[in-house]
Amino acid sequence: MSRSLPAHPDLEHVQKQAKSLLRRYLDGVPAAVEAFGGVHTGGSVRF
Repeated sequence: MSRSLPAHPDLEHVQKQAKSLLRRYLDGVPAAVEAFGGVHTGGSVRF
């Protein structure tokens, strides 16, 4: 799934969304794992 940013994104909101997705991914939530798809390369993930 590909998303695009609006012309003037609220970067704080985008950062919170990214952290939320990462937490769900690390918890193994299927939708979050699918959202990462081919993006995550298997390296270590840090906050």
